Amino acid sequence: MIRAIDPWASRAELLALWNANLGSSFPLGEDLFSQGLGPDGEAKTCLAAYGEGRTEGILGFALVKGGVPGEGLAPGTGNLSLFLVDARARNRGHGAALLEASEAWLRARACLGILAGADRRHFFPGVPLDQDGRDEGLGAFLASRGYQAEALEHDLLGPALPGLDEAPAGLAWARAEAGHREAGEAFFRKNFPGRWTAEYLDFLDSGRDPRDLILLLEVASGRVLGFCRLCRGVDPWLQPGLYWRSLLEGRTGALGPIGIDADQRGRGLGLALLRRGLQELGAHGARQVVIDWTDQVGFYAPLGFRIWKTYRPCWKRL
Repeated sequence: MIRAIDPWASRAELLALWNANLGSSFPLGEDLFSQGLGPDGEAKTCLAAYGEGRTEGILGFALVKGGVPGEGLAPGTGNLSLFLVDARARNRGHGAALLEASEAWLRARACLGILAGADRRHFFPGVPLDQDGRDEGLGAFLASRGYQAEALEHDLLGPALPGLDEAPAGLAWARAEAGHREAGEAFFRKNFPGRWTAEYLDFLDSGRDPRDLILLLEVASGRVLGFCRLCRGVDPWLQPGLYWRSLLEGRTGALGPIGIDADQRGRGLGLALLRRGLQELGAHGARQVVIDWTDQVGFYAPLGFRIWKTYRPCWKRL
């Protein structure tokens, strides 16, 4: 039996179910759950699977988002933000019923496709794989129902760095503030249109600490040539790199996304910006850093980063 429920009102039962199944790898607390639900005006539904007579309580649930045009996501695309069936209730048709109901809800909203994860305020960039890199659970289940797999994404774990490097000649480091709005927006719309542009504007509008977004500026023109997003672990707004920080020992920071103007690549500016970001986190007391949601392992490996978590993006045309 599938019913729509209020996820916040049912949060205690949903979080208990989640953590009983996945808490050792992806512990979910109220803070992250609340953030990931998204704003009140966002189109979403939470569907719960019950046994006969509901005597067993919630046996599984799906959080589904309808996609928001203009917010950096492909129009007409919905997201399977969370999906879980209790290990003790699997192979009884609950997963199939939840997925069918999720897809039907999106079709009714005229969505043309569905992504596993990768939503705004996402919990996961795709289907999380186990520690051995296998996705025989949810990934295999989705594949059996017509979902297509894409290239792997990773969370990386590596060291913060000491010191603070000077900017390359003719360039300067800056904290992202309101005065950089026009130049920053031009940079993002040119090089990273869509989600990253929306997140940059959200950052400025929310009044978050400017120390958490480094810009690389051309001194003569004031043009933005690069950016690096940091998370020092003091902002109540959790960045994806710190979602699973309770699994790590010691003070942890997060870095990402990071990017350089397409016309300026090949000059070593990306590595300089990465080093500066790691140094800023080290100066704040971090001893290790998580890089979230990247397939560019080779870019980070020379500075000591290794794969920590792995995800497989999946999608289906509806």
